[in-house]
Amino acid sequence: MTSTNDKTKFNVGDIIEVSMKIEYQIPEEDETKPVIDLSDYPTTYEIDYSYPKEKGFRNIDFTFDASCSACFNDDIKQYLEEYLKEDMKEIAEYELFDIDNEGEYQTAKIKITKLA
Repeated sequence: MTSTNDKTKFNVGDIIEVSMKIEYQIPEEDETKPVIDLSDYPTTYEIDYSYPKEKGFRNIDFTFDASCSACFNDDIKQYLEEYLKEDMKEIAEYELFDIDNEGEYQTAKIKITKLA
């Protein structure tokens, strides 16, 4: 797992935009199969946090091996509920809204309601 962090100070009320890109590592020769079982291939996730007012960003990416599945079921909402406090220790409480958790590119927004 890699992470890029521009040190920043958040404020209560700040809105952070989050995106999750999911890439299934399917080799070109397998793309013509009539049925593709995604669990047969590694999956790469890229989580991007975009901070307000040009305060910076944070990028986290990781890959699950074939036959391993993410506990958040390829869902940005579940990912944030599970890992936001680990990814962004500065945030104690938040509201999650504007969630689009369908497909291979998902987005959400976080409003900070309490800092750690």
